[in-house]
Amino acid sequence: MPDKYNPTEDEMKAAEAMLTDEQRAMSEERENDIEKFKPVPIVKVSELIKGINTENLPDDLEGQAKINMTKIRELGLNEGGDSTSPFTDSLTASFSADLESIYKGERKMKELFSDWKDQIVVDLGAGSYPSAYHIAGKYKAKGFVAVEAFHPHNLASYFSRAQNPYDRSDKSGINKHSYWYRFPERIPVAIVPEDMLSFLKRLPDNSVSVYAGNIDLDLIPRKYHNQVAAEIARVLDPNGSFVSAGSDFHLDKDNDFSVDHFSQGSGGYDIDIFKKK
Repeated sequence: MPDKYNPTEDEMKAAEAMLTDEQRAMSEERENDIEKFKPVPIVKVSELIKGINTENLPDDLEGQAKINMTKIRELGLNEGGDSTSPFTDSLTASFSADLESIYKGERKMKELFSDWKDQIVVDLGAGSYPSAYHIAGKYKAKGFVAVEAFHPHNLASYFSRAQNPYDRSDKSGINKHSYWYRFPERIPVAIVPEDMLSFLKRLPDNSVSVYAGNIDLDLIPRKYHNQVAAEIARVLDPNGSFVSAGSDFHLDKDNDFSVDHFSQGSGGYDIDIFKKK
């Protein structure tokens, strides 16, 4: 039977140094992962949009949501769902790929979203999980306004989770599937508990970019829809864009607006990106 091998002192020191380096690297990786979970700056909408009319603008998110719920018939609106749209889910999942492989159009979608750089992006009917926020951050928007009449308190909860890196209560694992991990960009956000038409009427001309996802005529009446479309046309910044993703909102492309159309084909999800000519 061979004698038991006893490592030399130098070998033991070398092994200890290797283990320490490995542990140090793991610790640094964990710290870098945690660093991605930075808080989202929550600000007042007046800090993002100069010249906005803030008279009687509600700021009690949960209280105003309850009031809005009682006014559904008066507003002519349907509460709808509070999930993310298929468009924003597929887009945020595909930043590392060529988006032309998913949506077909004359220009690359990621080139078109560069129009949001340095813009304030207004998300109409943001729901509870505004993944459009991550698109805006990815393309270096200056700020994001989440307009949501029925779930604004859920939005506040969503943004508060931006700095929670753990997927378990014992804090043993980093949640690397979270949007907050995959898209570490953080831009200021204002949450507005108001219906989209009332909010758009507050804005100056030519002041913002706009996003509307998964909003159709089953949720809003035709008259309200037409008024919202007219307000979008008025407030749209000439250097920005209006993105209508699976939405019935469209602008007059024959006169004042150019449009790039993207489609997944039969049964797919269509996107139109409008710009002022």
